[in-house]
Amino acid sequence: MKVLNKILEDKKKLFIIITVIILCICIFLYDNSSIISRKDKKKNYVYTVMKYRNVYYGDEVYDEIPAINLVGGKFDKINKSIVDNYSSVVQMNEYDYDYEYSISGSILALKITYAYYEKNEALEPTRYFQTIHIDLKSGKILSDDDILSRFNATKADVYNVLDKDFRIYYKNLVDGKFYTEEECNYSCFLSNRGITDDYTDGVSYYIQDGMLTVFKFFNRTSKYKEEEYFYDEDYQFIVKK
Repeated sequence: MKVLNKILEDKKKLFIIITVIILCICIFLYDNSSIISRKDKKKNYVYTVMKYRNVYYGDEVYDEIPAINLVGGKFDKINKSIVDNYSSVVQMNEYDYDYEYSISGSILALKITYAYYEKNEALEPTRYFQTIHIDLKSGKILSDDDILSRFNATKADVYNVLDKDFRIYYKNLVDGKFYTEEECNYSCFLSNRGITDDYTDGVSYYIQDGMLTVFKFFNRTSKYKEEEYFYDEDYQFIVKK
């Protein structure tokens, strides 16, 4: 009788262990799966839906227009807005247009970049950044506040990062003999960059490789020819890793 009880007890323990293992596997699969589906299983989450020749750069240069490959009316609306925005951009003289996307965990991030001259006398084209973030598990389109919250960050953190980096830029320009502090103080430097005291004005958040970054356009040149210093600037600033 004792032997029988022991066998039954061992089977009971084995059943519990197997049940726990199966439950853990189910939880893992649920946490690592997307509850929103791709429209076209053969395409990536973001793909080039159309190509148009850029008339300002010759026959070999084509603009690629992205589309979000997810099922849902709200994503169809986003895709339509992307096409509508591109239609506005191509009306400008000598424009650039490009996109890229990344996936960090469950967050899909799409960045569209375009640039054109705002005025005929402008020294350089103004560059714009349009970013879209989607939680692939919930299907939620994330706001700026949602993105900051996920990194336990605030706009003050963004402000401080930009303030620090722009002050480094200014110091390097002075050290590089582009001008003296008497010729152009820090306020003069910001004015030449087209930046107000609110560094966060007009920033575009972008999650890339698990990092919180922002894109902030600024003028790279003025009468002091600072473009020689900013020649490789991509306008991207890391806020939190």
